[in-house]
Amino acid sequence: MVSWDERTSASNRGLGHTGDVFESHFESGADAIWLYDPETAAVLDCNQAAVQLLGAKSKEQLLRMRAEDFSPEFQPDGERSANKTAAMLAQLEGQKAHRFDWVLRRVDGTELPVEISWTAMQWDGKSLHVVVASDITERKRAQTALAESEARFSVAFQSSPVFTSILRMSDGKYVLANDALVNWLGYPRQEILGRTSAELGMWENNADRDCALEELRSSGRIRQRECRWRNRHGESFTILLSAEIITLDKTPHVLCLDLDITQRKKAEVEILKSLARERELSQLKSNFVSMVSHEFRTPLGIIQSSAELLREFYARMPELERQEQLESISRNTRRMADMMEGVLVLSRLDAGKLDFQPAPLDLAAFCRRVFDEVLSATNHRCAIELLLHSISGHALADERLLGHIFTNLLSNAVKYSEPGATVQFTMARAGRDAVCTVRDQGIGISEEDQQQLFRAFHRGSNVGTRPGTGLGLLLVKRCAELHGGQVRVSSCLGAGTTVLVRLPLFGALS
Repeated sequence: MVSWDERTSASNRGLGHTGDVFESHFESGADAIWLYDPETAAVLDCNQAAVQLLGAKSKEQLLRMRAEDFSPEFQPDGERSANKTAAMLAQLEGQKAHRFDWVLRRVDGTELPVEISWTAMQWDGKSLHVVVASDITERKRAQTALAESEARFSVAFQSSPVFTSILRMSDGKYVLANDALVNWLGYPRQEILGRTSAELGMWENNADRDCALEELRSSGRIRQRECRWRNRHGESFTILLSAEIITLDKTPHVLCLDLDITQRKKAEVEILKSLARERELSQLKSNFVSMVSHEFRTPLGIIQSSAELLREFYARMPELERQEQLESISRNTRRMADMMEGVLVLSRLDAGKLDFQPAPLDLAAFCRRVFDEVLSATNHRCAIELLLHSISGHALADERLLGHIFTNLLSNAVKYSEPGATVQFTMARAGRDAVCTVRDQGIGISEEDQQQLFRAFHRGSNVGTRPGTGLGLLLVKRCAELHGGQVRVSSCLGAGTTVLVRLPLFGALS
């Protein structure tokens, strides 16, 4: 029997230089090469690289072995190696060459991924299969690592609560959008992909979108830019936008990471409101302490002085003087009680504990009663002109709250007018409304102080030594609002003040 080596040597002599080249490449090539006899599927010859690749001790160990001897029972796709080998041999008959990935089983039983180039050829009149195998372990590891990396990216991309998307730079159309963005927008994913944010109507302000695009084009990135977006339902949200230009398939794309900070912004606003409210309450507390210490000091001093005089000199004091001292105590006690009543009423209003309890009321008679009470309480310091126009019939009002309104307006008008001046108190009806006007010719209110008219404990800069809590107009406003009414103040420094209160007091009862 003639050996394969002898046959190839003889054939090479016939082929001349070409045979020498093949033999040189066969023996010295870095790739493993072996020759198969297609009739027996047995190895006829192999090079030293094949011996090393398959983990054999020598070439002779591999000769006469069959193709299935170098393969595990199953390939990675789950198909039997024998079936795949038969299929590839059938393909070779038509195309003469075939390249594919394969898993070899080495002599020691370990498995090795390789790339196979299997070629059918004629050699010295005989059919021959040349198999070239390259170790692709590193390539497979790289492919596995890449696949794992892509899988991790896909999981992170889809599961992230941050709105994550990829858009083409050329036309701004979405090519990827994660679940968070899809759910927030409210569109099916297929309606988002292939469309732009403008087509989806996402930007509340197109000018903001243009500025963001300009920033992206000029610097290649956007970092934490606040913008306003709308979802499919027209709901507006505050979004913190970050973006980066990346290259995919040699084409510029934009990776966007967008965070919904709507609740955070609302919380910030509430915190700022709370801080402002805290500062306001602190200032109110300071003003209240200042008011109490100042406004209570004078009446308390008068009460104490009158009480001491009565205690020391009561027996020797003329009756008229005793009455004057007692009246002084009573008047200043009432003054302190009125101040505390104003503070308590305002406190109940702020706490929502002051109920609005309207009842039928003879408004004309009520105005006359308040008129008399204020004249008496102010010792007729000023003349009050009462004008009642067409208010016959019953109004529907809370008498207690209405008393606070009229009493505070008239008391203020008298307090800030010169003694002997005239205060005008007018009540008229306009449809369902009662229109109350209190006009004085007193010191007036500056434009600056008019901005603070309804602020608790605030008093005008020109009040001088006139007593007061700075609560009167605020109480008027709150009590009028409980009636569904409005208060309007007009004033000129040194020329007097006019306060108009419009209250819807007349309805079915009138």
